[in-house]
Amino acid sequence: MAILLRFLIVFAFSPSNPARLQACPKVGCSVALCWKSLRIDWLAGPSGPDGTFPTAASSRQNYWRPKMAGRIPPFTIEDFKLSPEKRAEICDGLTDRQTFMVNQWMDLHDKLNVGDWGGFDEFMDTEKMTYDNPNRPDLGTFEEWNTSPRALFTTFPPSVYRTLKAWGKGDDEICVLCHHHGKHTGGPYMGVQPTGNQLDVLWFSWIKFEGDKIIHIYSISDVLSMLIDLEVMKAPQPVDPYK
Repeated sequence: MAILLRFLIVFAFSPSNPARLQACPKVGCSVALCWKSLRIDWLAGPSGPDGTFPTAASSRQNYWRPKMAGRIPPFTIEDFKLSPEKRAEICDGLTDRQTFMVNQWMDLHDKLNVGDWGGFDEFMDTEKMTYDNPNRPDLGTFEEWNTSPRALFTTFPPSVYRTLKAWGKGDDEICVLCHHHGKHTGGPYMGVQPTGNQLDVLWFSWIKFEGDKIIHIYSISDVLSMLIDLEVMKAPQPVDPYK
C-alpha cells in the first residue's frame, strides 16, 4: 500500500509540476502523512523570486497550514513589472475611464517598487486624500498613510507591489486585488527581529477618484496569514472554528 501511494504521488507531482510536497522522513516519500493531517506546501514555482525555495518558518512546522504564497500562482520578481499586454489583460472589460484609473494605480505601484517617494502628487490629491483600513486605523490622512509604504520598503525589501485583478464602477470608482511581496530582512516588525521569512500578502483596495487623482482608499488584507508567516503569532491554520 505504501509503495502504491508513493508511486501515485510521484506520478501526480512530477518535477515539471510547480507543486512541491513536503518530505516525510518516516515513509521516504514526498508527502507527510499524519493520522489526521496531510500537509502540502505549494511553493512559488521551481524557485522563489530570488532563485531560492521559500521554506516554512521552523516555529510553525507543527501547524498544518500552507504558506501564504501557496495561494498565489508561481511568480518571479519580473512579474511585478507589468507589461502593456498584462495591463491590458487586467483592464479587459473596463471602460476607457476605468482603465485610466486602474493604470494610475499601477503606475503608483511602479513608483513604490523603486522607492520613489516624490511623485505622489501625480496620482493623489494629497490635500483631500483619506485612507481607511480596519487593521491600521491610525492611517487616516495622506501624510499618515505615506509613512506605511516607506516603512515597508525598508523592513521587507524588495517590497514590491502588483495588481492582479481590477473592477470598475462608473467614472470614479475601482476595486483592485493586489499582491505585496518582500522578505523580513530590514528591521524589526511588531517586536520580531528580522527572520528572512517571506512576505506575500493579498489585499483588496476600493479606490475613489476625483478627476485624475485618488481621493480615498479603503484596503483590507490577509493580516492573519501575514502575522503567522512573520512569526508574530502562532495559530493553527486551516481549522474549522465551529468544531
